[in-house]
Amino acid sequence: MIQVDSALNPGNSGGPIVNEDGDVVAVAQSRQGDNLGFGVSYRLTEKITQSLIEDGKHTHPFIGIRTLEVSPFVSESIEYLEPYEGVLVTETLEDGPASGGIFNTYTLLDEGEVEERGDMIVEIKGTPIRDNSDLSRALLLNYEGGEEVTVTVVTPDGYREEKQFTLGSRPEPEQTELSIQE
Repeated sequence: MIQVDSALNPGNSGGPIVNEDGDVVAVAQSRQGDNLGFGVSYRLTEKITQSLIEDGKHTHPFIGIRTLEVSPFVSESIEYLEPYEGVLVTETLEDGPASGGIFNTYTLLDEGEVEERGDMIVEIKGTPIRDNSDLSRALLLNYEGGEEVTVTVVTPDGYREEKQFTLGSRPEPEQTELSIQE
């Protein structure tokens, strides 16, 4: 998302957001308050639009993991050798693209003690991963479901390793039925 200091209202959302040179940088999408708007980046809009034109659908890449954002403070508290920023793999989803022991996962006991230290994703294809937004952006802009990806992790022992696997496609959200109680 790109933030702009201009009003977005019904009727002008979906329009272009341009920079000082007149280049389109985003598509207006939502607003917060009177003079604060957000747009979806042009690169992402272009990628998804092209996919829709060619295939009639777009598949979002899916790793199949749950993560925890790691700041240098958190990194120190879970005893990594250096302060790192990244996303800590806390769980791999059963039958997901990253299942089968690709990642070490972080486990915390009820008492707040660390039982297992997991892999920390710190880079994808040369792009530093500092938080979940970086991870999502790197995947969305560079990959689609079914493509092979290489991620750089810091292992629980403090070593940098590359892990390679094939991305899946993000599953459809589960639909729940609503019932009206009389």
